[in-house]
Amino acid sequence: MAAAASSSLIPAIIAFASGIIIALIGFVSAVLIESIRNKSVHKRERDARDAVRRDALLERRNEFQRQTLLALQDSAMKLMQTTTALHHADLMSYHEEGKWPTKPYPADTERENMLANAQTALLGVRVYDDVVRERLQQLKDKCTFGTLPFSDEALSRAAMREAGIIFVQLNKRIGEVLRSLDDFELQQ
Repeated sequence: MAAAASSSLIPAIIAFASGIIIALIGFVSAVLIESIRNKSVHKRERDARDAVRRDALLERRNEFQRQTLLALQDSAMKLMQTTTALHHADLMSYHEEGKWPTKPYPADTERENMLANAQTALLGVRVYDDVVRERLQQLKDKCTFGTLPFSDEALSRAAMREAGIIFVQLNKRIGEVLRSLDDFELQQ
């Protein structure tokens, strides 16, 4: 009887042990699968946060660039206005005295010109576009040359004409860059 009881227990023990082993394998498999899913979810979430951070940084950079370019246009306009006023004062003095002037400019106009020169220098270094920076430097050079005390009337007038041409080119390029920033944002 003991042998019959023990022989009937063996299949029950094997069935019980198989159930525990299968349950254990199922539990370990479920834990592993869940761990893999969690890693995948965390990676997707991290990638999404990184993408949002990159987009926000790009948006801030584009907005900064837009504001800088708009301010640069205003400062370049002020530079042209004040340089033209200084050039006009030189021409008036030249026609009155018959020689290129060496007397000081009107203080307020000269101060505004120096401020416009400083503002364009400050804003120019913030601009990413090489063509804008190059045109701005050319404009500043021509404006300076157009009001140099050792200049003569013909050279001064030529420098101011060239400054006007460069000013238009600078503003066209700034407009192109601004539109490209807008186009980029529309594509996002």
